[in-house]
Amino acid sequence: MSYEEKVTKLMEKTGVSREDAENALRACSEDILDAILYLEALGKVERPSAASFTSANASDYTNRSFSGAAESASRTTANAEGKSTFSREMGRLFGAVGRLIKKGMENYLDVTKDGSCNCSIPLTILVFLFIPFFWLMTVLLLVLLLCGYRYEFRGPNFKSDDKANRVLNNASNAANAAKAEFKKGFEDGNTDKN
Repeated sequence: MSYEEKVTKLMEKTGVSREDAENALRACSEDILDAILYLEALGKVERPSAASFTSANASDYTNRSFSGAAESASRTTANAEGKSTFSREMGRLFGAVGRLIKKGMENYLDVTKDGSCNCSIPLTILVFLFIPFFWLMTVLLLVLLLCGYRYEFRGPNFKSDDKANRVLNNASNAANAAKAEFKKGFEDGNTDKN
C-alpha cells in the first residue's frame, strides 16, 4: 500500500485531518494500526469503549479494541508533551537508517569505458564494501580511473549534470591528463637515450 493510500485510509477510519494523519504515519513508521493508537493516545480519536470482536466486523479493524496496546501507545507517545522514550528514539534511528539504505539501493555508481557501462553498483553495497576494504577499494577505483574508466552516479537522487557527477567527471579528466603527461614524459625520456 502506498503512502498516499495509507494517509487516505487513516483519514477515513479515524476522521482526522490530512495533516494529523500524515504526522501520525510519520511518527509510527507508516504503520496504520500504530498510527491509530498514536492518535488515540493524543486524544484525537475516541478509544473504543469495550473489547469486542465478531466475525461480522472482521474486515473492519477499527472495531478491534487494543486497550493494552493503546495504554502502551499512550506511554510511548509521551512525545506529545515534549518527552521522548528510548524505544521511540531507537525506532526513529532505525527508520532513518532503513530509509538511507533504501535510497542507497535506488542509486548507483556506474563504471563506464568508451561510453558503455561495464558495471553498476548500488551505493549501499559500495559503502558496505568500503567499510572493511577501504584501502583496497580506494586503490581499485584509482587504478580503474588510470585505465580509462569513468564513474557516474545514476538514480532518482542524481542528475547527469549535478555537482557529484561533475566532480567525478573532473577526476576522470585529471586522470586522463596525468596519464597523457606521464606517457609524453616516458616517450621523451626514451628518445633522449637514442
